[in-house]
Amino acid sequence: MISRAAAAAGESGLAISFALLAHDHALEAGDSDWLVASTAEGLARAYAAKGDVEARARWISAAELLVENIADADDRELIASQLASVPHSSPPTRICRRM
Repeated sequence: MISRAAAAAGESGLAISFALLAHDHALEAGDSDWLVASTAEGLARAYAAKGDVEARARWISAAELLVENIADADDRELIASQLASVPHSSPPTRICRRM
């Protein structure tokens, strides 16, 4: 959640940091299939916010493979829809100003 909010706010560094932490934790903890796929989607979104097209593409591909292997159809549909909403273009304009 923090990563997604940071990406939406144009804080790509923060988004990437939290997305990496979430993904690493999900893998180490052996979390559910949908959560691991969701964290990969979060990494794709974070790199999209940075404008890193290559990293975004790598994480989109990884997330797509993980989504295909989600056992529950409702979970699979939800994460696939989130993955489909990852931006394709350059990073958004920062909406937060630092004081």
